[in-house]
Amino acid sequence: MSELNVVDPFIALRPIDDGALPGEALCFVGLTSYATDCVAGELQRQMRLEGAATDAEIIAATSEIRKAELVSLGAMAVTAAHNEDNSTQREIVERFNALSAEIYPRPTATSLMRVVSELHASIGPNDGALTEERTEFFDFLEEVEGLVERQFAPNKQAEDRLAVAARHDMHGAMREAFMDAHGSVIEAIESDWVAIRRNPERPQAFLPDDILKIYKRDLERLAKDDHESWVDWAAILESDAGGYRTWSHDHKIFSAGKSRPFSLMETVNLVPHEMYVHALRGNNGERYGIAEQAEYPNFEEGYGVLIGEAMSGYKSTAGAFYYLATVLARGDLGHTFTRVQLFRARELNIMLQRAACQKEGLGRDIGDPSDSVEIQKLAARAVNRIIKLEGQPAQDIPPMVFTYDTTYHAGLEDAECFAIAALKRGHAASDILRYLELGHFSPVKSSDREYVHGRLRTLGKSDWIVEV
Repeated sequence: MSELNVVDPFIALRPIDDGALPGEALCFVGLTSYATDCVAGELQRQMRLEGAATDAEIIAATSEIRKAELVSLGAMAVTAAHNEDNSTQREIVERFNALSAEIYPRPTATSLMRVVSELHASIGPNDGALTEERTEFFDFLEEVEGLVERQFAPNKQAEDRLAVAARHDMHGAMREAFMDAHGSVIEAIESDWVAIRRNPERPQAFLPDDILKIYKRDLERLAKDDHESWVDWAAILESDAGGYRTWSHDHKIFSAGKSRPFSLMETVNLVPHEMYVHALRGNNGERYGIAEQAEYPNFEEGYGVLIGEAMSGYKSTAGAFYYLATVLARGDLGHTFTRVQLFRARELNIMLQRAACQKEGLGRDIGDPSDSVEIQKLAARAVNRIIKLEGQPAQDIPPMVFTYDTTYHAGLEDAECFAIAALKRGHAASDILRYLELGHFSPVKSSDREYVHGRLRTLGKSDWIVEV
């Protein structure tokens, strides 16, 4: 079934200008034709289900069909909004929101409180700078915390399944294992950075062309040192201002986006996430005959965050914000936040975190806190990932909310919990890393584990199994 195209609703539902500010319309180009292609491809896939070799393939295919339906609903909602057909738009948006929430992780009270705490911690101690912005952001978090407590009444005394000490030790162990297995890519990036710093004539950052070169260089190394199947991969430069993507299925492409320059810390976070999580898991899945499992991104995006954070030492607040903003945009806490409100919250968060990282030094610079133009674009992109169509309260039309981005934080918690539990069971971090790199699956789902473990036994690699 690998010859069929895999639906990518995140790409399909991205506006042509994903940095459009509040008040500027989100313009979707080609979404209707994309949706038609997706649905046609998935109907073809559905017709072939009778010939599927395993239950796992059937489940995965059914998952892709649901994602194709999501893209199709998105296209119909955009069309209805353009035609000012309020009743049709309302009906389709409600169906879209329900299906998206069904496919991707639903936030929990404990996780929401943890997200609020992480956002608090990300902006550092008060040093008298940006006082008004700090107060405004804290007021936003306080309001959210109150909504969570009223909606869920979480037990603040409940034990956090991710104790700080355990997380710290796990990150250290996974970093060491990653460096043993793939450390050459980090060393090469750091050498690139030294060369950049020595050239005052060029921007002091990794440009898209620089990251493209990193991709190409490491693909050559992987084809030589890891497995010959890497020769089928390619790296390209996006033609627009998109982000960084990895297609590990049919196309086997790394796409370097022209969104903005990256610091050393961000690049050390990005490349392992894209190359040694998304791509490596996809390539190994084909190599070992481990079929892609349904909803695997719900774990994999978080595992990518874990690896990126372990390697860079930088904890981005993007995943935490996406998780929280999705809930607030849907109105799940009893109050619906608008695109403008969420844009302002993310703008403040980026500004304050940049200021905190700049104060800490140690190469942790993630951008200028006074660059309001860039910060506004980044804030807009964050919100536009989630709210795909504005709501119309006067017409009783809710916003169209794409919930994919809950995978980053929810998956991170799952990945951290799995790694901590495996270490406590006595597994070496190197064995955990090898296990998690085997393919597109979620080790926290019993059905995925049973399938992967059965495949490993068939291959005579039972010693690769990691039980928790």
